Amino acid sequence: MHKDEAARGFAILANPNRVKICKMLYNKGDLSYDELHAIFEDEKALKDDLRTLIEGGFVVVIDKYSLRKGYVDSLMNFIKTPCGCTK
Repeated sequence: MHKDEAARGFAILANPNRVKICKMLYNKGDLSYDELHAIFEDEKALKDDLRTLIEGGFVVVIDKYSLRKGYVDSLMNFIKTPCGCTK
């Protein structure tokens, strides 16, 4: 992962509801729209956040919403991995 891709990913996660959605999907597994809507009452905000997460590569939808754990793990590993920065 390159720093520009990591920056885009973290920019998407700058929204607390998107972080919560990702955290729920990471730890609970796939969830339906109705299951998510029961937790997030603002339907417009939920739809907007899910669309942003899908477009950003965090979430995929088949029958339920699924987190791309590999992408999230690589984003976190980017932070944990020392860089070869000289400046």
